[in-house]
Amino acid sequence: MKTEILYVVNSSLASATGGGRTRVIAAAKHSRKAGFSVRIVCFFRPQLRFGLLSAGRAALQSESGCESHLIPRLPLTRISWVGRLNDLYCGLMVALVCWRYGVKVIHGHGMRTVIFALAARRLKRNLKVVADVHGAAAEEYLYERKLARHDRTALDLEKREEVMLRMSDWLIFVSRAMLEFYEKKSGLRFRNYSIIPCVAESDFETNNDLRGALREEFGLAGKLVFCYVGDCESYQLPDVMCRMFEETRQVFPDSFFLIFSHHRKKFIEHLEKARVPPANYRVIAVEHSRIFDLLQMADIGLMLRDDSVVNRVASPVKFGEYLQCGVPVISSDSVGDASRLIADHKLGAIIAASELSKPLLNSGVKRFIADALDNRVEYSERCATFARTHYRWDAYCRELGKIYSSPHNGGET
Repeated sequence: MKTEILYVVNSSLASATGGGRTRVIAAAKHSRKAGFSVRIVCFFRPQLRFGLLSAGRAALQSESGCESHLIPRLPLTRISWVGRLNDLYCGLMVALVCWRYGVKVIHGHGMRTVIFALAARRLKRNLKVVADVHGAAAEEYLYERKLARHDRTALDLEKREEVMLRMSDWLIFVSRAMLEFYEKKSGLRFRNYSIIPCVAESDFETNNDLRGALREEFGLAGKLVFCYVGDCESYQLPDVMCRMFEETRQVFPDSFFLIFSHHRKKFIEHLEKARVPPANYRVIAVEHSRIFDLLQMADIGLMLRDDSVVNRVASPVKFGEYLQCGVPVISSDSVGDASRLIADHKLGAIIAASELSKPLLNSGVKRFIADALDNRVEYSERCATFARTHYRWDAYCRELGKIYSSPHNGGET
């Protein structure tokens, strides 16, 4: 008989275009491959439109291959007592689903959903709770609001984090940097934990013939192509990337900036501010299924972040996507485990985050760009080989199986 696993996720997955889908859907697929039975409960904001919810549920079921249930959260959860009531209500809903379908393991994606799972375990004590820690919740809250000091919400988030860290049966961190951050912050030494980065869900293999044909089609033959894939949010430093590209273009005139993003207008504003000529860039939105073919047109990927806790513990999925496509990466030194891996395995070049406000095309970066051009095939093979071993979900199937099959310990990580 298959072990029943319940994934508990938050409202972003209620939309077919919501964030955070890649990790949840890939983990569900590979858990099913490993012989587990998976279903998904998604708690959504009550104000979401019915049509959006219906499309989101259909997409979630289709992409994951799992039965999915959408349940509304309580409104006004920013009011502290309503938030606590919502935890109990959502915990009860999770417990009812577990009773109905014989669930033995709850995999909570993100701190809030783990709190729901722990509340459910009070009602159904034989449940095992796996906490998938996607980010540093309190630090993200402070970073997004540019707050220098903890307010009541930040303190509440820290209390919830401590409950999650102490009471979950197993912890999954997206980076070793995150594990070390939480051990230092909490004063705990975790025993039951795994490190599973945000990795690309693809069996893509680079194809030089296809790369050449696509570069001809897109008018990129003979160009030095920089690329970026993702949103145009401030923490991703689009202004710095565009400024760096323009500095590069002054030294390497055949440079071209290829950006894959749904935030076309925002990116063009940053490019114009950096005085990048329109002939030297293109911003396009494509389906995620096409990203891998198109990314291999690039010579170098960009992944720049400032030096904050949020970024130092992160695991951007774009890192694995770049590597799978044979694209070396220019990164700041403040991006989770990725910065160390780039330096240790010669997967690109590193820029100090403290230097991001200065001219970025220093002698080391220039040497790397020239070397990447002269030895493109060698870099491509090195990056793709590293990705096959470390940045594909196939590499973590066995780890997921071990997590779900390990004995229930009553919640002491």
